[in-house]
Amino acid sequence: MTLNMDNPVSSPRSVRPLSRGTWRDATVKTPTRASQSEISDKPVHMWVSKTALTRRITRIRGYPRTDGWFTPEGSSQALRIGRDCFPSRQDAAADADHRRAQKIERLRIQLAKLEELLHAD
Repeated sequence: MTLNMDNPVSSPRSVRPLSRGTWRDATVKTPTRASQSEISDKPVHMWVSKTALTRRITRIRGYPRTDGWFTPEGSSQALRIGRDCFPSRQDAAADADHRRAQKIERLRIQLAKLEELLHAD
């Protein structure tokens, strides 16, 4: 590979600039506003386990989208199907148990560190 000393920042390969929409799709991980064609016209019920660390598993009604997100009725925030909400209560309960077990383990580690500091002085 030879370097172009006239332009030290030059890339050895050609780089095509991304359009604004492509850049957003490649970098943004949050859901974008769904168009009407992406939203199902028939509402369904889903079980939300996202808030299981502070509340119970709740059942909500809303509209699934073709991009894998679920928009609750009367809300502009979307939930990820298979991560935040589930079609069956059993799947939501399994996810909630997993989240709670992870939280307990993190708290045990934090408690051990605090106890170690308490006995260190």
